Amino acid sequence: MTSFEYRRGRLRYRVRFYYTMGASLISIPIAFLGFSRNIYSIIDSLPFMNILFPTFQDFVIRGGLTLIPLTIIIGYTWTKTPFYRAQFEVPTEENPFTYRLTPGKESRLKSLEILNLVLLLRLYKANNLISSEEESAFQHGLDLHKHLVIGGDLREFTRRRPY
Repeated sequence: MTSFEYRRGRLRYRVRFYYTMGASLISIPIAFLGFSRNIYSIIDSLPFMNILFPTFQDFVIRGGLTLIPLTIIIGYTWTKTPFYRAQFEVPTEENPFTYRLTPGKESRLKSLEILNLVLLLRLYKANNLISSEEESAFQHGLDLHKHLVIGGDLREFTRRRPY
C-alpha cells in the first residue's frame, strides 16, 4: 500500500467519522429523509420558495448536497471541542482498571511476558545485538511489567521515566 492510498483511506475514514458525529449531533439528515415530502408540501405553498425548489427532485438533491457537507463540518468542529475530549477522559480516569491489570488471568499472563522479556534480553546481550540505549529502554519496559504485576498503577510508573 502506497502512502497515497493510505492517506486516501484515512481521509475516507475521517470524513465518515465526522459525518456520523455531525449527524448524531443534529438530526437534520434523518428528519430530512423522513419528512422531506411534508417539508416540500410546505415549501410548495410558499411562492418565493418555488423559485429555489421548482420540483421535489430539486428539493431532495439540493437538500442532500447541502446537508451532507454541513454535517461533516459540524462533526469536525464538534470533535475539536474540549467537551468532546472530556467525554472520553472522564470515564477513562474513573475506571481503575484502565491503568492497572485486572485481577486474574491478565496478571498471570503478564508474568509470562516478563519471563519472555528476560529471555529476550539475555539472548540479545549474548549475541551483542542490543545497544546500551536499547537495553535501558528494554529494562524500563521490563520494570513496567513488574510494577503492573505487583498491583501498581501505570500513572505512578510513567511519572518517573528514566529517559
